[in-house]
Amino acid sequence: MVFHGWIARNPKRGGNLVPSGIGAFTLIELMVVVAIIVMAAGLMTPTITDFFKNRKLDGIRGHFGAAFNQARLAAVNQGKPMSLVFFREGVRIYDETRHAFDPKYSFSPDTAPFSSDKVWYVLGFDRKKPSLALPEYKQWEKNQKASQEAIKEAAGAGTPAARTSRSRGAPKGQMFNVNGLPKLTFQRDGSVVFGTGSDVSSSEFSARQVPDNADIIIYQVGNTTACFMDIRPMGQLRSKIEPLEAAVPKPTVDGVESSAGDRFELEYETPKPKSDSEGEED
Repeated sequence: MVFHGWIARNPKRGGNLVPSGIGAFTLIELMVVVAIIVMAAGLMTPTITDFFKNRKLDGIRGHFGAAFNQARLAAVNQGKPMSLVFFREGVRIYDETRHAFDPKYSFSPDTAPFSSDKVWYVLGFDRKKPSLALPEYKQWEKNQKASQEAIKEAAGAGTPAARTSRSRGAPKGQMFNVNGLPKLTFQRDGSVVFGTGSDVSSSEFSARQVPDNADIIIYQVGNTTACFMDIRPMGQLRSKIEPLEAAVPKPTVDGVESSAGDRFELEYETPKPKSDSEGEED
């Protein structure tokens, strides 16, 4: 056996201790090493977790950046207004002339960046409206199609004459009415017009490392950093990821009267006393 670098010979063969020629550790030394490894892993775990959270935040920033660039480029190249329409799961590019979404920009609500309940964004240009106050795309699309079918039936659109009239010069693809939804519209010269709300001053974005407000802010549950985005009058998008004093609680939204967001109240999930007369919390 090994005992402090010595090998004990079999007593029957003469039980003298001779040098083993190899190093060894006592049980206490092994326990100390294991304790150090555990402590180091505990210290490194938050750092690694924050690293992956920030990587995801940076990826979501890329989602907005790609959509902005494609919508602006389409408006300039095609010489017609193109909009970014905001939904709970993210943004879609909308052709204002065809009244349809751009098929060249793929969008899947199930895999979109904000389909996860761990991340959300706030529209600073639209009274700090959180994405949780916006309609889910699939349900909104379903309602749109149902409304259009009802209008067609009421107008006798099912008759052969109506179908022939509708096929002449009608744009291909599903048409949608995005009135009331938050959107930004890029003009033919690349400039941007706020369809809802108004621009947050770029000076506020530049003056402070962590702005009080920005055109778009992206938050993540448990993350002490956030992404701030500034939209310039000529359509350029600037962004920065900055540390916060503390992680921002995920908001709950009450008082939303319509999908257009005519009125909303942003209430954070902070513990507060309740009277017996109040109902159960959602």
